[in-house]
Amino acid sequence: MLIPVTVEKKMPPEVYGMICSYACRDWGYTGRSLSAVSKYTRDISAPYKFQSISLINLFEILSFTSVLQQTPQDARRVRYLFLSDSPLSDDPRWDDHGIEDSAYVRRKTGASKAVMDILGLVAPTVEIIHGLFLRPHTFCLLPSSLDFPVLTELALYHHYRSKPDERTVYPTLRDLRLISCPSLHKADFKWITQLAPGLTHLYVSAAHPYYDMLFQDFAKTVEKVLSEGLLPKDVQLLVELPDLEEYDINDEHRAYIEQLRQLATKFSRMSLVESPADIATSEDAEQQWLKSVNR
Repeated sequence: MLIPVTVEKKMPPEVYGMICSYACRDWGYTGRSLSAVSKYTRDISAPYKFQSISLINLFEILSFTSVLQQTPQDARRVRYLFLSDSPLSDDPRWDDHGIEDSAYVRRKTGASKAVMDILGLVAPTVEIIHGLFLRPHTFCLLPSSLDFPVLTELALYHHYRSKPDERTVYPTLRDLRLISCPSLHKADFKWITQLAPGLTHLYVSAAHPYYDMLFQDFAKTVEKVLSEGLLPKDVQLLVELPDLEEYDINDEHRAYIEQLRQLATKFSRMSLVESPADIATSEDAEQQWLKSVNR
């Protein structure tokens, strides 16, 4: 509900700021809408206009980059960010031969650079980043050239460019989620530890037996990592079980799931998490991001 102009000017700016801070936790609509209420509301809500931003396709990424570059630094305070490289529904993604349309390729390439530009502009203030990337190599885990001094949660869906530069360290990162991503190997846990020395929760998806021929190696890797102490003792490992309800499972698949359950029993730092609804679209991932922003 909008506050009448006669009342809003009597409200202390600090209280108004608190209201804006709690209200602007959606995909960006509220922050932008407050600018249209009145000049007073526009001015006092300016620091929260871009507090929470969701960019769910290539066009939005490209457009927002331009907006952010033209925004004064003190009004560029993005705390919660969602990114996806999904195409627009009417994009000419593929021609009849399954080859990507050249215009789409150009837009995708520009968006990859735009993602890096956005991260550079929001790095000082961003606390939560979620990203769904449908193609490999769109997104380096986080660029080593940037500092993220207040980043506490990072979640990546599907594809990401693993093993960041050894110089990359995010001391405030507590929650790292790699969901439906390529299976982790023993060496991956080492760079994760280097990336986030203050990590408390690592959430990973177990290898899916229908999509990963080496799915059994995932259980072996987890056992080695925990038994050899490759993951700091303060880190809780949450493993998302693959959803096999719609698949014809065999004894080998059942044995794999049972092995994961036994590991969770053996190691108190490991917990199993049932797979949520399939994260198939940017809208699905965006909803998970909103849950983190508003919890």
